[in-house]
Amino acid sequence: MLVTDLTYHLEEPAKYDNIKKVVKQASEGPHTGILCYTENKTVSSSLTIDTHSSTFDPGAGIALNDHFLNLIF
Repeated sequence: MLVTDLTYHLEEPAKYDNIKKVVKQASEGPHTGILCYTENKTVSSSLTIDTHSSTFDPGAGIALNDHFLNLIF
């Protein structure tokens, strides 16, 4: 298991709720089976049996403002 912590500085403003929506749509569309979107509380042991390449936990990320955010995969 690997945790990826991505920090973004956006040129154009974006609300964290919109970012979450786009990631969820990707997980249900073109990245089905690859990207998992979950709002369930996750622990490392639950991720070891998951077959997805990446799991996005929207509760783990944070938007400091509309231009600076941190996503956890």
